[in-house]
Amino acid sequence: MFTWIVCVFFVLIFSGLIVQDLSAKTMSAVTFGGWWTEGHRSASGVVPISAVINGDILSIQSSSQRSNIVVRISKDGVVLYEMKVSASEAEYTMIDLGGLDADTYVLDLTNQWGDHLYGIFEKEGSNSL
Repeated sequence: MFTWIVCVFFVLIFSGLIVQDLSAKTMSAVTFGGWWTEGHRSASGVVPISAVINGDILSIQSSSQRSNIVVRISKDGVVLYEMKVSASEAEYTMIDLGGLDADTYVLDLTNQWGDHLYGIFEKEGSNSL
């Protein structure tokens, strides 16, 4: 009985490590270019927005809820997805990328002050629109 419990314990531990390892391999941050000053005259150099792709989920996080954010995903100059996120909801936004083909896309973020961030990301997998 003790041997069986020890075996189950090790199986649970190792299966958790494998799942954690697979999750870490699919997560990637989107590196942004552009500017984001939110109406301030001088930029602090700190961009309050980050974006991460984890499998089929794009997560956008803002540490400043001053901006209404327009999120656009495009490919070859064609906008495939567009969504407006109000400042009060901009802290954490998730977008399902499951309908996109495996390819390279551009993520564009703009706000009411004309600020613009852009980044290129790779969508992995074999799903289609």
